[in-house]
Amino acid sequence: MSFSPDSAERLQPLILSGFTGGMKRNVNPEALQDNEYVFLSNGRNREGIITNTKEPLSYADQIPAGLKQGITGAGSILIVFIAGEAYFRDFADTSVPGFRKITSFTKMSNVADIIYSELVSASSINFARHLNGDNPSSTVSLTNSINGSPVCLVVQDGVSQPNLIFPDGSSRPAKTFEQWNKGDREYVPIGKQMLFFDNGILYVVSPDGKELYRSLTNRPLDFVIAIDKDTASKLTDGAFSVEASRMSYKVSFDPITCIARINVDNADPAVPAGFYLGTKTYSFKVTPDNLNLIFGEPTYRNTGLFATGANNQFSMIDLLGDAILSDGTGLRSFNAIRQFKFEGKNAPFSREVFSLFTGVSQTVTASIFFDNYGMFALDTIYGPGILTYDTLTNSFVSFDQFEGIGRIKQFASVLVNGKYRLFFIDVNNILYEAFASA
Repeated sequence: MSFSPDSAERLQPLILSGFTGGMKRNVNPEALQDNEYVFLSNGRNREGIITNTKEPLSYADQIPAGLKQGITGAGSILIVFIAGEAYFRDFADTSVPGFRKITSFTKMSNVADIIYSELVSASSINFARHLNGDNPSSTVSLTNSINGSPVCLVVQDGVSQPNLIFPDGSSRPAKTFEQWNKGDREYVPIGKQMLFFDNGILYVVSPDGKELYRSLTNRPLDFVIAIDKDTASKLTDGAFSVEASRMSYKVSFDPITCIARINVDNADPAVPAGFYLGTKTYSFKVTPDNLNLIFGEPTYRNTGLFATGANNQFSMIDLLGDAILSDGTGLRSFNAIRQFKFEGKNAPFSREVFSLFTGVSQTVTASIFFDNYGMFALDTIYGPGILTYDTLTNSFVSFDQFEGIGRIKQFASVLVNGKYRLFFIDVNNILYEAFASA
């Protein structure tokens, strides 16, 4: 086909004005605006033009084969858990190009599907506690100084005693309840998902998913909350097979699938910020109650949000003030500030793309916020891939699919020389770096 300059000028009004309107699948294609499109795979539109994305780079030849149970980023360091072992690489240190095994890491379960990890800060309340009455609701006094706990990564698999990984690359098992004493106040119970919250409390989901364990305020490695009035030591009455259950919080009959931060208005310091707790069938907001204390620590109350929940610990992120989660049917969004009642795959966030999930069940899902994009690993009518939302243009931009890559289990990012790099593991037990292939 050829045309003269005059004919080109007549065709100009039909040319798209750009692509920043993003992907829209909830309208008839004839009704699309000049900057919108029906579908894009493996591309981006941030500059108003379509650019391609690079394929992921496989690291299969750099780390051992085996079950990839989890990944986590800490600064420029990426840690990968493989068949119960831990391997790390500092991407800022170019003199050591490969992954190294953390030799002091005590081997955990080599068959657990997921190994969870959570970074905690050093303890900031390093005083002994003394109960001022016979009742557990009596006040607690802080007396002499005691040793604190350091910054570390807490690692759980729901079966083994948790490991602690320290900034110098060393590791050891966390201490048990039997090892806790007044001179060395460390006890971390066996569990699974974790959340280190604003009040310095480390929350741990019990191995069966039915209870929420919690540490002392600002002492994330000390789960001995109940103390004897006379000795100020731990209780040894044997009333609980797991001491952390004594002060655990129980929310639902169904196992907990996700514990996460949510964007809430904490303008009133008397009302503590809450966090998200979900099962596959329901979502809750859990709020510490600082007015009703037991052994000087807050109790809890929960508010029901809606009748669905995040698929797993890695399927919920915050975007532009809304919490976005992947459940069994697709994407759900809710605004935690606006009374926690904003849900549905037809909600404003996901309505443009909800047709991608029609008739599709979500089993393996993961999410991450990266480079101002929300990235959601999901199944769709086109198969598994990564649905990408651009927070700068407020639009869905692309559905990325790559040949030979299975459903994505988990994302992680590291910061190297001021630039973030994105990694993920898939169900085929391969570690990839996204957008890094030549």
